[in-house]
Amino acid sequence: MKNNSLMRKHGKTFYWASFFLDKSKMQSIYSVYSFCRKLDDMVDEAKTPDIAKKDFLYLWKHGRRVDHTL
Repeated sequence: MKNNSLMRKHGKTFYWASFFLDKSKMQSIYSVYSFCRKLDDMVDEAKTPDIAKKDFLYLWKHGRRVDHTL
């Protein structure tokens, strides 16, 4: 399942609780968790709040994180 590995690694409680849901709800929860986790990591890793905001808007618009290594 998509996003399953991210939740299994970082959201163990959510991961195991998701087995009580039907598959479509489970996939939806994985997607929401993945988005929130990426956003949380982005804010934690940003050097300033302005960079975090710009990175969030980029993620929202493009569906992927900014590559700051370029």
